[in-house]
Amino acid sequence: MSKVVKAINILFAIILVIAAAGIAYVAIPYFGNQALIVRSGSMAPAIDIGSIVVARKNNGQFASPLANPLYKVGDIIAFRSEKNSKTIITHRVTSIEASENGLFYKTKGDGNDNVDSWQVSPGNVLGKVYFTLPYAGRLLAFAKSDIGFPSLIIFPAVFVAIIEFANIIREILKGEALKKSNAFGFTRLESISTKPRFHFGLKVLIPIVIALVLGIPFAIAQYVDTETSASNIFQAAETFPTPTPTGVQPGNVVINEIMWMGTQGDAADEWIELRNMTGSPIDLSNWVITDIGPGAADITIPSGKIIPASGFFIVANDTEPNSVMSVVPDHVVNLSMNDTGEQLILRDASAVTIDTADNSGGGWFAGANPGGQNPKSSMERNSIPGDGTVSTNWHTATTQVNIDIGEGELATPKAANGP
Repeated sequence: MSKVVKAINILFAIILVIAAAGIAYVAIPYFGNQALIVRSGSMAPAIDIGSIVVARKNNGQFASPLANPLYKVGDIIAFRSEKNSKTIITHRVTSIEASENGLFYKTKGDGNDNVDSWQVSPGNVLGKVYFTLPYAGRLLAFAKSDIGFPSLIIFPAVFVAIIEFANIIREILKGEALKKSNAFGFTRLESISTKPRFHFGLKVLIPIVIALVLGIPFAIAQYVDTETSASNIFQAAETFPTPTPTGVQPGNVVINEIMWMGTQGDAADEWIELRNMTGSPIDLSNWVITDIGPGAADITIPSGKIIPASGFFIVANDTEPNSVMSVVPDHVVNLSMNDTGEQLILRDASAVTIDTADNSGGGWFAGANPGGQNPKSSMERNSIPGDGTVSTNWHTATTQVNIDIGEGELATPKAANGP
């Protein structure tokens, strides 16, 4: 029986050594590999959410901008976002193009409808994905949770320590008993266990394996939404969401109402209303509205801001007490639009264009600014939005909803637009 136990210990130790060596080769950047955990579904079905992908940087030089690129069309590459180096994306190369600034790659997630809006420079490419371990990242994510960490790391380590301590005590007591049984105080060497001990595999190799596993950085294969990796070595989601067929796509959120001219008593009382066209809440963290007035800075929606399912989200220049609106805006920021017209662009945190309003062709599509102290009317999107760059998909407000009593403005903040 002891031989069987010994054989099992040896086998287990060998397995741990092989596992540790394999994980070291995969996870330690020194070997040229980079292990990444995928936590969203833009590359499904090729790479499922919760999988681990291993990318390796190709070596070589470009013979010419397009003659001999390191990565080819069809390769799945991991790369850092051009806008935020902490964001890692895993997408497939769709084309290789040259510009005045050199070669760059165009990419697309297999599960996305459109090619990514950004260009990937070779310097931001971490490597080509060579193999995938489906769903393995879920276990690593569990290991980082409040329950998983003690379950997979602390409790086993304590258990091994207790076993080893018990073995040491047993050997000491056994030796003392043998000494007492010998009248001359001598102990027969053969009576003391000299069997090799292989529990060191549990004591030493398990911590090594755990340390290497927890050193794998978190990657993002995204559904055209941005998940930013923190500056620590490893970051795992507590749960992995079930990917949907579409994710947040252009048109899921639209620019729905624009009070570009201010109001009767306050020309600065301007706002932009967004509308969620889906039946699910959408995280607007780090979304951007661009081209806000001549020379004005883009508006970035802060982290944690959510637009409710089939609901509205208002970005305004004035707080509710200072505005004719009787509803509280969701984000108050310096906002001043050009009365002569401009084009507003809504982009998600990955810089993907979600919606566009007006065409900057001279004058707003709709809205009324009669001048002086006369009531103003907002520019409203049709109930079926259509293309926001087409004038017939907009109209001038003719009704009043959620406006302070006594005010004459025609607008419908946080309410369905009029006909």
